[in-house]
Amino acid sequence: MDTLREILSPDFLLRNSIYISLLVGLVCPLVGVYLTLRRLIFMGVALPQVSSCGIAFAFSVHWALVATNRYFAEADGRATFLVLPSSAIWWLFPGFGALCLSWEITLFLWSLFSGRGRVTRFIDWTSERAGYDSTRALRWMTLFIAMPVGVATVLALPMHSALRDNDIVVGHYATLARQSLPYSHARRLVLVDGFRDRSGKFSARAGVIVDFDNGLRWSSSDIGDFKSEVDPALAELLQQRDRHFPATGVHAALVRPHLRPE
Repeated sequence: MDTLREILSPDFLLRNSIYISLLVGLVCPLVGVYLTLRRLIFMGVALPQVSSCGIAFAFSVHWALVATNRYFAEADGRATFLVLPSSAIWWLFPGFGALCLSWEITLFLWSLFSGRGRVTRFIDWTSERAGYDSTRALRWMTLFIAMPVGVATVLALPMHSALRDNDIVVGHYATLARQSLPYSHARRLVLVDGFRDRSGKFSARAGVIVDFDNGLRWSSSDIGDFKSEVDPALAELLQQRDRHFPATGVHAALVRPHLRPE
C-alpha cells in the first residue's frame, strides 16, 4: 500500500502516465470486443493509421495557434516581457479536431490515391457492417463540437500583454484593437499570491496587479497559467519601471498583501 500511495502521489514523476495507461486499458478492450463481434477485425489495422493522422493534425494545429498568438504579441513592437495566454487553451481545438477530423482527413488522402468511388464503397460497406453511418456521426460531431471550439479558439488569438518601456499593450478577446496602459497613469502596483472564492477557499494564482488612474486594472494572471509564485523576471521588470510611476498618489512602494491561508 505504501508503494501504491507513493505512485499516486502528486510528486511521482510518472503519475500522469499511470492514469493514461489505466484509461487505455479500459477503453481498448471495449473497442476490440466491438470490432470482433462486428467482424471488423482488419479495422484494427486502420485504427493506428487514423490515430497517427489525428496526432499529426493536433500537433500541427497547436504549433500554428501558438505561433500566430506570438505573432500578434510581437506585432506591438519591441517588448521587454510578454504575457501570453495559458498553453492549455491552444490544445482544445487540436484535441477535438483530432477526434472528429482524423477519419475525414484519412478518407480524403485515400481518395487522392485510390479514387473517390472506392472510398465511397468502403464507407458504405463499413456502415452496413457496423449498423450505423460512423462517417456521418463524425461529421455531425465536427459541426457541433469541433467547429464551435475552433471559432472560440481563433477569437482568442489576439489575447496577450506586451510590457514595453513606457506602457503595457493589451490585446483582448475577439478584437484586433490594442489598448495602451502607460506607466505614468498607474497609481498602485501589488503582488498577490492568489484569491479566495465566495466560500473562502484559497486558490493559488500568483500575479502582479497594476491599478490605473482611469479605473482600469491590469493583472498578469488574467490570461496566463496558474502559478504559485510570481515570475521573478516580471516582478523585477515592474520594479525597474517603478520610476515611471507618479511620485504622488496612492502608489508608494511594492506591496504584497497577506492572502495566503493561515
